[in-house]
Amino acid sequence: MALGFILLTPLYNMAGWRVMFIVMGAIGLVGIAPLFIAALRPESEAPYAPAATSGPRHAKPLTFASLRGYPFLLLLFSYVMQGMLFWGVTLWIPLAVRSSR
Repeated sequence: MALGFILLTPLYNMAGWRVMFIVMGAIGLVGIAPLFIAALRPESEAPYAPAATSGPRHAKPLTFASLRGYPFLLLLFSYVMQGMLFWGVTLWIPLAVRSSR
């Protein structure tokens, strides 16, 4: 997200928002969707696959170690900061840019 402002601002200035919208959509469809599909695993490999028996299940407790430790905190921090950036910009732009009406 830090590089997005640097790379996308010149694209926006040269071509406008419509082209940038199409470019970002294409990146999402051509780049991210195949990566997501490639990373999908069959249900049989799921770490928390449903048990075959109908008896009571005893789930493993959710611990800090089961979340893979400190890298999870980095992921959580990154997600929260990106959310704050998105909503901050979304809510700030209407306050900073005056309407031409």
